[in-house]
Amino acid sequence: KNNFLIISHLINENHLKNKNDFYMYNFEKLLQKNNIKYDFLLLNNTGKSIKEIKHKNILKKITFPLYGNLFEECYLFLKRLKFFIISLCMLRKSFKNNYFLYLVVCFSAFHPQYRFNQLICLYLKKTFLFKKYKFVLNTYEGHAIDRMIKCVCKLVNKNIINLGYYHGSYFDNLITCKNKISSYLHPNYIFVSNHNMKNFFGKNKLKTFKINKKQIKFKKNKKKQKICAVLPEGVKSEVIILLNIILEIAKYNKKIKFVFKLHPVLENNKEITNIFKQLKFKNISLIFDGNFLLKKSKYCIYRGSSSVIEYAQNGSFPYYMDLPNEKNTDPLHHFGNTNKRYFKNCNQFNKIINLNIERNLQKKLINFSKNYFYSQKDDSNKIIKLIKKNDRI
Repeated sequence: KNNFLIISHLINENHLKNKNDFYMYNFEKLLQKNNIKYDFLLLNNTGKSIKEIKHKNILKKITFPLYGNLFEECYLFLKRLKFFIISLCMLRKSFKNNYFLYLVVCFSAFHPQYRFNQLICLYLKKTFLFKKYKFVLNTYEGHAIDRMIKCVCKLVNKNIINLGYYHGSYFDNLITCKNKISSYLHPNYIFVSNHNMKNFFGKNKLKTFKINKKQIKFKKNKKKQKICAVLPEGVKSEVIILLNIILEIAKYNKKIKFVFKLHPVLENNKEITNIFKQLKFKNISLIFDGNFLLKKSKYCIYRGSSSVIEYAQNGSFPYYMDLPNEKNTDPLHHFGNTNKRYFKNCNQFNKIINLNIERNLQKKLINFSKNYFYSQKDDSNKIIKLIKKNDRI
C-alpha cells in the first residue's frame, strides 16, 4: 500500500545493522516523524552475492542481485552489442578531432559497471510495472546510475514524481549535475543538505529544497595527538594519489602519524588493504575506526571528501591537496584562508604544517563547519506538504 519508494546503495554490509540508511538517514527520519510509510530498495555494491549477505542474518531490506538469470544476461548482452554497433556508426561524426574519446564511448558498453547498471534498470522496470509508486527518491550526485533510474521512472510511468538527493558537499565544478541534458535524466525536485548547493541548482532553474543532515554530537577532546587523518574519496585512484604524496611527506615528518580512513565503499577492497600491509613506513597506517581518528587527529589531509566537514568541526585543521592543472573540489573552498591550508607538493606542506594555527582561525573554521550541513531553517515542512499534496491526486 506504500506509494513512496527510496532507492539507496548498499556499499558496506555493516550498514545493514543500522536502523536507518547510511545515505538516506535524514529522509527516513522525516518520513517516520510524519507517519509516511515507504518501501526501501538497496543497490548491491558490496561485490558479495545475496546468499553471502543473507548467511549473516543481517539482511532486512530488499537488495538487488549482482547477476541476472541466463536469459536476462543474454538479453542485456545483445542490448550492449546493439549500442556498440550504433555508436560506431553514429558517433564518428561527433568526435572527428578526438578519436580516443570516441573509442571510450563505444567500448563503454562492455564495462562491468555498465552491465550492472543495465541489470538494475531491468529489475527496476519490473518493479515499477508491478507496483505503481507515486514517489521515487534516489541519490543524485552525477553518477550514470542516478540518471538511468530517473529515465526508467519516466519511461515506465510519466506520473511518477522523481526526487533526487544530493547529500554531498559543495564545490564549484560540479558539472554532471548542473547541466540539464534532458528532462528524462533529471529529477522533478532536488533535495540538498547545503545552502550553497541550493543556490547552485537554483541558478539552473531546478526546483530545490534544503533538508538538514543528521547533526553529529561531538564530545570535546582537547588532547589532540600528532595524528594527521588522510581522507580519500571512494575511488581507488584517489587513494593512490594521496598515498604517493604522503609517502614523500612522511619521510620529513616522522613525528606525525598519517592515518588513512577509507570511504566505506573501499573498506572491503583487498587490493588497497594489501598495499598498506606492504608499506615499510611506521608512521603511515590504515584504520577502520573512524570515531577514534575523529577524536584524536590534530590535522587532516583531503581532496574532495565531505568527511573533512566532520573533522574540521571536531577541531582537526584541514589541509587541501591542490594539485596543479586540476579543478578545485574543496568542500571548504568558501571558507578561504587558502595560503594556510593549500599545498601542491611536499615542500609546501612542510612549510604550512610548521605554521602556528591561530585560535581565532580555528574557531571560525569550527563554526563554519557546524553550519555547513545544519541550520535552524530548512525546507522539511515544504517537502512534507509537497508529498501529501501529490499523494491525494
